[in-house]
Amino acid sequence: MEIVNKYADRLLLLEKGKLIEATDSRCKDISICKNDKKFSKKEALINITNLEKSYDHNRVLNKVSFNVYKGECLGILGKSGCGKSTLARILSCIEDYDEGSIKVGTLELRDLKKHKKRMLYKDIQLVFQNERGCLNPRDKISNLIKEPIRNLKIKDYDTDKAVEYYLNLVGLNAEIKDKRSVQLSTGQCQRVSLARALIVRPKLLILDEMVSALDTNLKWKIVRLLKEIIDEENLTCIVISHELDIINALCDRAIFIENGKKLVEFICSGEDIERIKRLFTNEEKNDKRE
Repeated sequence: MEIVNKYADRLLLLEKGKLIEATDSRCKDISICKNDKKFSKKEALINITNLEKSYDHNRVLNKVSFNVYKGECLGILGKSGCGKSTLARILSCIEDYDEGSIKVGTLELRDLKKHKKRMLYKDIQLVFQNERGCLNPRDKISNLIKEPIRNLKIKDYDTDKAVEYYLNLVGLNAEIKDKRSVQLSTGQCQRVSLARALIVRPKLLILDEMVSALDTNLKWKIVRLLKEIIDEENLTCIVISHELDIINALCDRAIFIENGKKLVEFICSGEDIERIKRLFTNEEKNDKRE
């Protein structure tokens, strides 16, 4: 191993003639989650294999592969511009991908026709970073939260009770439903966006840099709220962030993306976090030198 670490840029781990893990040699001490019993016995909600995406010949995602398991919270860590948000938009069917495979259960996303893909909009919900930009300032909060139910034509749903329930779940008073987004604080708008995503009871919730624009005190208040909601509702989540502390606070495991490639997959606990912290810090220092 010492020879490999000294001379190799990447490391391939083989077992009984099969490729178990391909990773960067800088991550040699980090656990391989595929062999962890906690995750290997779970049912995969989404399976992503060799995913590729380019814009104007600029490759943003390069053969990215990972699974999202039911009931887990998966973190996607990386610097700005590494392809995290592109991945979120692809998974939520906002954008198409060039190559690779995305399976939701047994369904191949690329093969779904428009009307069947629309059914996935209920199952996969995305909460954006820019909460105000996603809320119509002229509409009441109650109507904004009901909007996905109307758009997806979900029937037999007591929407008024649901609005009050999810407002309460995200820590907002039910009286706020008659206000408009321009009357709310940034943190309140972020909670409304979360309630709107949760009201359709998605199978997968994607949080794309949800707290990155908030000040430190409010950020951690929202993180604690998210943790409670994830545990209480038994949600399957993908948390996208450039902050390792956020990933560590919310997630069971995570992947580290660099320049559109999955650098390593790690468990959000103990020694792995310390090693990832050193790796992530070193990468930021290298960028500043460049």
